[in-house]
Amino acid sequence: MKGSFSTARLEELPAYLDGPNGQGIAGALGEAQNAEIVKLEDAAKMQSPALCPDDALPELATDFDMEAFPGEDPDRHRARILASWETHPEAGRNSGIEASLRAFGIEDVAVYESFDGHFSSHTYPSSFWVIVGPTMPFAPLLGGFVQTPDTVGGSTATPVEVRAVVRQILKWKNSGAYAVKVILRFPGAILGGVNSIAPFAPPVGGGDYSSWDIGKLVGVNVYTAPFAPGDYYTY
Repeated sequence: MKGSFSTARLEELPAYLDGPNGQGIAGALGEAQNAEIVKLEDAAKMQSPALCPDDALPELATDFDMEAFPGEDPDRHRARILASWETHPEAGRNSGIEASLRAFGIEDVAVYESFDGHFSSHTYPSSFWVIVGPTMPFAPLLGGFVQTPDTVGGSTATPVEVRAVVRQILKWKNSGAYAVKVILRFPGAILGGVNSIAPFAPPVGGGDYSSWDIGKLVGVNVYTAPFAPGDYYTY
């Protein structure tokens, strides 16, 4: 706060009130106004991820669909939220999805649409897949697809992390595009050719890959089955 109401009230005090009693009352009123201004400033800061206190981040993060990961440092969480502003000009584009996920610390991320390759036997023009890794915060679990109650889809990703990634994809995608799944490319797995049924060639050097389904039309032949807009899974 710049200046002080307690000082201003004394400076504005008319001469006929400028005595011990008048100064005391003016000073008390000024202090009350100072306290109220602090509250108003705090309320205004709550609307800004750059200025709000750490304990306000979880509530503010819900507006950005960017909840904190378990054990995530507040500074890292704040940085992810602030980075989302730079993504807004790319909303509705593949680059928007990619930029959003990089803010999560997923350095290697790429969006592939149905015309980019043969990723499944049942697809249609607006389908897209998001391939992440190998540089990412998630690692494969032993056995490839063995998971625990705290992990999802054969990786060390927690349900909170999977939910956060999927929500970002659905938030930044084109409104007419249909998200099929997230594919985790672990070290050693290589991209297959455009005519591959699977997105990857057989892994080498002990690598592997896993995936999280997003769209409920996964595996449904939309050309022979009665078509209805597909819903999305929740984690």
